[in-house]
Amino acid sequence: MSDDGLTYTFVLQDDLKWSDGEPITADDIVWNVETALKAAQVASAFTSCFGYIEGAAEYVAGEADSISGIAADGNTITFTLTAPYAFFLKNLANFSFLPKHCLEDVDPLELYQCDFWKAPVTSGYYKFGEMVVGSYYTLVANEYYTGTAPKIDTVVVNFTENALTALVSGATDYAFFNSASDLEVANATEGLTGYYNEYLFYRYFIFNIAGVDGNTNPAMEDVRVRRAIALAIDKDALAQLYNGAATAQTSGIPASDPDNTGEGLGYDPEQAKQLLDEAGWDWNYTLRILYYNNDDTSRNVIEAVVYYLESIGMKVETTFSQEGTTDLFTTRDYDIGFKGTGPMDVYYSEFASTSDTFQNIYGGDTSFDEAINAYLSATDPEDVTAAKQALQTLELEKVYKIPLFTIGYMNYINTNRVAIPEDITDLGCPGHRVDMNYEEWYIK
Repeated sequence: MSDDGLTYTFVLQDDLKWSDGEPITADDIVWNVETALKAAQVASAFTSCFGYIEGAAEYVAGEADSISGIAADGNTITFTLTAPYAFFLKNLANFSFLPKHCLEDVDPLELYQCDFWKAPVTSGYYKFGEMVVGSYYTLVANEYYTGTAPKIDTVVVNFTENALTALVSGATDYAFFNSASDLEVANATEGLTGYYNEYLFYRYFIFNIAGVDGNTNPAMEDVRVRRAIALAIDKDALAQLYNGAATAQTSGIPASDPDNTGEGLGYDPEQAKQLLDEAGWDWNYTLRILYYNNDDTSRNVIEAVVYYLESIGMKVETTFSQEGTTDLFTTRDYDIGFKGTGPMDVYYSEFASTSDTFQNIYGGDTSFDEAINAYLSATDPEDVTAAKQALQTLELEKVYKIPLFTIGYMNYINTNRVAIPEDITDLGCPGHRVDMNYEEWYIK
């Protein structure tokens, strides 16, 4: 990476091959990025990331036949960005590159449902074996893989409606979930070893304050009221409802992050009542809570929050919404809304004055814009720390959200059958690329 964070240069190893024996080339990489920007189903993290590449906007608009900021010369690929983007390398590492020679004639809008997926060509430890639709598919050793071969020759991936049942019955050796009721059973089952991953999926309340359209909610305009509501809620107790798969938070910078300043709105019901009195709170007013997650644990969270708020003397009513974000950002008939998102960059980007949805409840406040831009562009560790702490300070000053907890995942291994290295303590977030020394796993 260049010092200014604008240029990334990669060199492919020699003699890399796809699982069908065809060479992996720099042209494959270029084609993947171009295709991702025009495909029908691609995660927004990737399209946002690739949008920083010079010439991407012109390519998407049809004003150019290629992306000017990608250059391929032999095994060398160079990306030139229009502005520094701190998450470029992370997103590129998690992107799944596909073989151009198998898919170049497929319409990008149809790629997600084409015949390729019946027997996909791969580039990792394994190649595709066989599939019984609706039952299972197999992965077998890829003879063209140039890294250290895994000790496990074959992996059977079962389709199941209930991962817990498959795990407890012995039908599978690995599964992941974060349902509180499932975790309770798995944690009590002999032979299952759980590995927690603190994936930063935030659950939090947002305040309906004021929209850019001028539609205001006077009940939530006083920051002392918002701070009081935050102080009235016991976040540690809420996190415990997830049986080990959640971590209490008092700001968007997680408690485990070394850049966390240690400041936050914890649990202090007496101070909450004092702040409400100072703000002239109308104790006859009924606070309206809107939520749209209808699972058992989310309902328990809402019930607990109602209890905490009523305990300090507030009147509270709850409404379940089947319209979700429409009711949060368009209908807006509520005071605080229960929501979730992740990871950290997305959580903080919601404060931006240009957010399509959040400007409807924060009134297009520009206070966060400079710090958000600094965080997204920071590549130097000191700059990253400064940007994160600036965001935390603003968050605690404005109190536009009440972070409650982050939900992670429990990854379970049937360690009666499968041995993994003892130094592995975190199997990572499912769906993300994580080095878990898999080549050393073996069947006992």
